[in-house]
Amino acid sequence: MDTFNLKLNDGEMTVFAFNEKTTLPSIIMVHDAHGLTNTAIQQAQWLSQQGYRVFAPDVFYRVGKLVTTTTLGDTPESMMALRKGMTNIGHKNDMETLGIHIKNTYGSNLKLGITGFCLGGRVVYLSASNTCVFDAAVAFYPTRLREPDPAIENSAKPLDGAKTINIPLMLFFPEYDGFNPNDGIEEIRKASETNPYPIEIIKVSGADHGFAQPASQGFHPEASEQAWEQALEFFSIHLNME
Repeated sequence: MDTFNLKLNDGEMTVFAFNEKTTLPSIIMVHDAHGLTNTAIQQAQWLSQQGYRVFAPDVFYRVGKLVTTTTLGDTPESMMALRKGMTNIGHKNDMETLGIHIKNTYGSNLKLGITGFCLGGRVVYLSASNTCVFDAAVAFYPTRLREPDPAIENSAKPLDGAKTINIPLMLFFPEYDGFNPNDGIEEIRKASETNPYPIEIIKVSGADHGFAQPASQGFHPEASEQAWEQALEFFSIHLNME
């Protein structure tokens, strides 16, 4: 494991890198609304053991280096405080800048994917639209695709860019996830059904929000294992060298 600081328009973003010196396709893993915690870093390390270079960025760098809900007191207010300065365009630009850095530094001919959880899934969805940087994306229970971010007044909805998604995208929605009711999932599907790559939606029975993250209260080992098998197969298909 190594770390580096990437200079961006709004400051410097810390990135943890795994297998960075190997010749492998890369995946950016975006943390959830709690920040880049130790368990998130450990999950990125696990993904790297599946045959990828993996990069875990600190999306909340605008409020400080490696700040998490725990460092801010584990309150509802802390989750909102972490989002200070975040915008849809900012997220997309951050991930694309990181993606370009990865390709320029570690091999421009190697393919690049992106995955994330919860808020990170939202970032993944945004990153999959109108991109020439990423080759495939997987989002686990992305939040608020159909509404503005509550921390950003009058912000655009990620779903507004649904028809500009131009790479293969897989979305996991657990059965009991209150953020994504069935009618909302259907709206998300229909919004991209005419895309060159119609999004692949997988509903996960018996699981709730957070099912794929070991540190989450909603962690569901069996559902997580099955979903990751599907996600890894998806990445294998779309990130392998042609």
